[in-house]
Amino acid sequence: MSEDEQILAALDRYIDDHLDESLADLTRLTAIPSVSSKGEHMDEAARYVAELLEGAGFTTQILPTEGFPVVYGDSGTDSDEQARRTLLCYNHYDVQPEEPLDLWESPPFAAEVRDGRIYGRGISDDKGQVISRIAAMRAVRAVTGGYPARVKFAVEGEEEIGSPHLPGYVGRHARELACDLVISADGAQWRPDEPSLSVASKGLVAFTITVEGARDDLHSGRYGGTVANPAQALAAILASLHHPDGSVAVDRFYDGVTPPSPRRLAELDAVPFDDEVFAAQTGVSETWGEAGPVFRYDRWRLSLGAYYQGFSGTETDANPYRLLDFSAARSVGAYGGIAFYIDPTGSIGLYATTGARHGVQLVFRREF
Repeated sequence: MSEDEQILAALDRYIDDHLDESLADLTRLTAIPSVSSKGEHMDEAARYVAELLEGAGFTTQILPTEGFPVVYGDSGTDSDEQARRTLLCYNHYDVQPEEPLDLWESPPFAAEVRDGRIYGRGISDDKGQVISRIAAMRAVRAVTGGYPARVKFAVEGEEEIGSPHLPGYVGRHARELACDLVISADGAQWRPDEPSLSVASKGLVAFTITVEGARDDLHSGRYGGTVANPAQALAAILASLHHPDGSVAVDRFYDGVTPPSPRRLAELDAVPFDDEVFAAQTGVSETWGEAGPVFRYDRWRLSLGAYYQGFSGTETDANPYRLLDFSAARSVGAYGGIAFYIDPTGSIGLYATTGARHGVQLVFRREF
C-alpha cells in the first residue's frame, strides 16, 4: 500500500470513528431554523458554523453584509508549501421554508434517521454539506497534522433568496478571498453510489408578474364571464411560453446560446441515465421537455413557479425563491406580450407590453 493509500485509509477510519460526533453536529445545526426568507435565527446559525470551523483549526470572522452575515474561516499557513496553494470552500447556512408542515413525517428542524437516510430541513441543501466538509477537514488535520494547502471558507446566509448581498461582500473582501480554486458543495450528486463533479452552472434571472384587474374584489356569480379574470389571463400567458415539444417559444430566448459540440454530447451521453427510472422516482408517468437526454446537459430553460389568486380564508405569502426560476404573484397574469432576450454578451433582459387589454394590466418586477 502506497503512502497516499495509507493516508486515505486512515482518513476513512477517522471519519467512521467520529461519525456520531458529526451526526450530533448536523442535528444541532439542523435544529436552528435559519430560513433566510423569514430572517429568523440567522445570527445563531452563523455563530454555530463559526464554532465548528474553529474546532477544525480555523480562525473565523462573522462579517456583516447589508443582509445576513457571511462566516469566513482561514486555516492560515504553517509552511511555504501551504502558502503556494489556496483553496476556498463555499457553502451556505440558510435553508428553504419548512411549509407545508402537514407533508412532513417528522419535525422539519429535528434531524431524524429513517431507512438509512437523515430527514430534516436543509440537510441536503446545504447543512449536510457544511458538516461533512468540516468533518473532512477535522479528519485531515488529525491524520496528517495539518492541511496540505491554505484553506478558506465562505459560508453565506442568503443563497436561498438569490444571494443579493454576496457580490458586495466579495467586492469588499476580495483580498481575503483570493485563492487558486473555489469548490462549492452546494450541488447534486448523480446518484447515492456515484459522485459527480459540476464544472459550470447556468445563470438565473427571475421576474414576479402581477396583474391588476378590477378595482375591487368581484363576486364570480355576478361578474364572472363579463370581467376578465387575472388568473385566466395568466394561464394564457404561461401557456404561450413553450411549444408543445417543451422548447421555449419566447422570441430571442436562444440568441447567443452555443449548443454543446458533438464530442461533448458523446461524453455526456456516456453517463448512465434511465428516463423511466427518473420519472418513477419523481412520481410522474413520463418526463417532459425538449427532445434529448434528460439532465445529461443543462439547457437554457424558462421554468415556471407557482401563482395564486383569490382568498379563501388562509393567507399565503408568495416566495419566488422557493419554487424554481420564474414566479408570479397574487392575482397574476395579463394579455400582454412577454419576451426574454439574451444578447451576445450573455445579458438577460425582458420585454413586456404593459398596456391594458380586456381590462387587465400587467405589472412586472425583476427579482434577480
